[in-house]
Amino acid sequence: MVQIKYWLILVFLFFLPAAGCTPEEPEPLDEGRLEAIDEYAIEMSEALLDLLPDLEGWVRIPYSDNMPLVYDQERIEWLLEHGQKIERIRNRYFDGSFPTYIEIREWDIIVVRGEREWQFDGEEVSAALEQFDGAVAEAMDLIELIERNDGELDMPASERVLSLLEAVEPAVEELRYALFRIE
Repeated sequence: MVQIKYWLILVFLFFLPAAGCTPEEPEPLDEGRLEAIDEYAIEMSEALLDLLPDLEGWVRIPYSDNMPLVYDQERIEWLLEHGQKIERIRNRYFDGSFPTYIEIREWDIIVVRGEREWQFDGEEVSAALEQFDGAVAEAMDLIELIERNDGELDMPASERVLSLLEAVEPAVEELRYALFRIE
């Protein structure tokens, strides 16, 4: 009886690999895809941070609390230029070869930059990138909204601008930390 059990275990172990139950080797990471994320994060974070002063540059109305926000025509033109720059960056990177959030979540690699080395946490990077991309999308929506309303925003739109102004720098810092371990 004991011999039969051992025989069954051996047969089971023999057929286990054929059944596809062996651990799969992860596909080697295409370094170009990691570099694309790095380059995108650098370029887009610079573009987003450059946008902030012009987004903060609403017209000050004397004797008011400056709400709702109002932008003059010159400022609207500057915002549109920022929007075009952001759109060019998005088009250059999101051409179908940029990894998805789901793909990035699966990455678990060691990154070496110069003398520094750390564990690239795909979950952390994916979450930071998703938050960052949300700020980019919100910036584009607000630029369009400001243009469409000739610079005169209502209170909800003004509050969205103020929320974005508060969210951009933390989103950039979180992404830079996740990718480069830069504080």
